Amino acid sequence: MALAYSNGYLDKILEIYPIRSNPLREIPFEDEIQIRQAYNEEDHINLISLLNRVVKYNKLKFPIECLYAKCLRDEPLWFENNPNVIQEIGNLLMNIDINKLIKNCIVPIKSSRQLGNAFNEWFYNKFSINSSIQILGESREERKRNAEELIGYNGNEKNIDVFVKINDIYIVGEAKFISSSGGYQGKSFKEALKISERYSRQAGVIPLSIIDGYCWRRSGEQMYMAIETSDDSQIIISALLLEELFFKISENATFVGEDVENERLINYF
Repeated sequence: MALAYSNGYLDKILEIYPIRSNPLREIPFEDEIQIRQAYNEEDHINLISLLNRVVKYNKLKFPIECLYAKCLRDEPLWFENNPNVIQEIGNLLMNIDINKLIKNCIVPIKSSRQLGNAFNEWFYNKFSINSSIQILGESREERKRNAEELIGYNGNEKNIDVFVKINDIYIVGEAKFISSSGGYQGKSFKEALKISERYSRQAGVIPLSIIDGYCWRRSGEQMYMAIETSDDSQIIISALLLEELFFKISENATFVGEDVENERLINYF
């Protein structure tokens, strides 16, 4: 935890999770024309359908916060069976100026949605040149597939940020940057911790919770206390320590099949 208060901690993390200004998303010209036409005709069904289409296929944002929009996106048959829902959503959309509605659809992607890709790019560039570390998959999706096959990985996470092999030891990890407490950030934090609870060290697998940011702030808040009171078998570290950790694992697993002593790693870090 001292690392978080060392000189330049966040400055170093910037190399992994850079600050980016995301551009506006783009809506196809023909789709915009059709959306404007449905809006002008107050055709609620067609308007909602068109908006759901550009959200699904062009990765745009639905212009209002709505619990039911995705339900209709995934099940078109519900349109004709639920007129009250269609009417409510349609009224909300019609209360917004059409130019504002379009603008809401093309807002930039949130930077937090790109953190996984940022970590993946940094991780692969940094460790793929190290011959003692075998990265098991170029992409996060490929790493998950390989982990399912090689170590029986059964996590619910969409992808895996870290899956490498050093000698006869597999290291699997989930990486998160936490910017605040509660809400989506709290959920991300819990997801990172789950992976370090999933595997026994005796299985030749070392699970890592790779967490940076707000959660290391000394406080009585839930995330910090979860780290403070975590089980001694868990390895919860900053991404800045990965290189050192990999070296230590390599140093302690000189012979194929040799178990890495958990206590030795925990005490070291």
